[in-house]
Amino acid sequence: MTHKKRILQTACLALAALVAFSRTAIGQSYQWQSLTASDAIAAVQTFEGNPTLPVTVTEAPLPSPNGPDPTNGYELSAGGYDYDVCEFTANVFDRDDPLFSDRDNYYGQPYDPAALQQQAMSQQSAQAIAQDFMQAHYPDPSILTGPDVSTDLNTDSSFTASYTFRYYQDCGGGVRGPSLCSVTVDLVKGEVVLYTSSYFPVLVSITPSLTGDQAIAAAMNSLQITNGTPGQVTGMGITKPDPLGAEELTYAVTFIGQGPSDSFPEDYVAIVDANTGAVLDSDITSALQPSHHAKPPPYIKTQAFERLRARVARRMSAPGQPLSFLWGEHKVRLACPPLLIGGVPYVYVGYLCSSGHGGRARMGGHHRVTLSLAGQRATFSIGSARWTLNGGSREMSGPARNVSARCYIPLAAARVIDPALSYDAADHAVAYAAPIPGDSTGLAATAISPTPDAGANAGPRAGAIGPDLNGPEPRSSAAPNGRRQGR
Repeated sequence: MTHKKRILQTACLALAALVAFSRTAIGQSYQWQSLTASDAIAAVQTFEGNPTLPVTVTEAPLPSPNGPDPTNGYELSAGGYDYDVCEFTANVFDRDDPLFSDRDNYYGQPYDPAALQQQAMSQQSAQAIAQDFMQAHYPDPSILTGPDVSTDLNTDSSFTASYTFRYYQDCGGGVRGPSLCSVTVDLVKGEVVLYTSSYFPVLVSITPSLTGDQAIAAAMNSLQITNGTPGQVTGMGITKPDPLGAEELTYAVTFIGQGPSDSFPEDYVAIVDANTGAVLDSDITSALQPSHHAKPPPYIKTQAFERLRARVARRMSAPGQPLSFLWGEHKVRLACPPLLIGGVPYVYVGYLCSSGHGGRARMGGHHRVTLSLAGQRATFSIGSARWTLNGGSREMSGPARNVSARCYIPLAAARVIDPALSYDAADHAVAYAAPIPGDSTGLAATAISPTPDAGANAGPRAGAIGPDLNGPEPRSSAAPNGRRQGR
């Protein structure tokens, strides 16, 4: 056989192999597996590069009655870190540092943002740390590009504590794939405090059957939108495999209109199947809802919070009776409505942090939520009726509660922070005595403002405060010198 013929034969074999691979990949289903606790422990040990690392399973997966669910998994701890490993694949994996949310303990000194800002490294230095960590721990770094960059953990006006670098899968044509890796780096210590990842093959074509305009029209028609104005396509992506292993090519779209349950036109965002026009998910982003606009598209968002919300939602059902909400004279639909629990009206604390107040909420440990707004600082602990305002201890008429991973407090305590709130027992309504601002500001901001999930029937998602508020108390893992053991 001549050299030229040998090259031609090799090329033909390679082409045949490529065609065979495309036939077995595109249009096929992802094969979920069932992981045992031992498998999850091994995944943590492999991630850390230590086959003898002591690992504790802190919580086993909840039942998955509808089949494999990438949001369901094992919770583990080792060396001062918390881990989540999916029950059905080790390719969905998270690691976080629970101490990072407790600023005083994490930095080993009283929290002083001005002093810490002087010690903070540059974004470029933090990105180099994130890049090295991703390269060392992600299953196949070659498929990822990016990163997108944000400052979304322990950040306030005077101190940027961390940068989050989100590496995504670029499938071409502006389509992002189902694989991602997110790395959050503390800027003072240079430590990776949060790592989330998913790794899946691409099983669908990236060529849509519908145009973006057709997808917007299909969403508006499906949601029965009237007085509507089409918006724009904000992205395209491929969903993670569903319980049957199927992926979908989707558009993320926006539009304005009035749905059957809306009192006036709202800003909508929707995830639409790019081939069938089916609406896989939708939400409103009006002045009363946590904003989606500043967040990444839903297919690259931080999946640790997504899995957390799903896990807590399965564990808990919303207690009490939903109450109406009146803003001025208008009845408004909220994603996190007020609740009447044991005869006590409760409200979601995230709505107290309005852009008008210039406030924000953050989670400390697994149970504590701190609000900082209008020169006030309030701290609530899930399960406790005791709270603090500007350092002074107070007592509420009921404990702070976790309702589907969102912190709710009695209305009486909320009124101390914002007296414009009131409760009308006869009308079963909480009222906010303030005009609706024309510039779309108001009861909106939250610590975490998640984007819509790409799965169907995902339920309300507005503004989870943070990690599992029903989880165990933070471990006391600080060594006498302020450093943790076992790192």
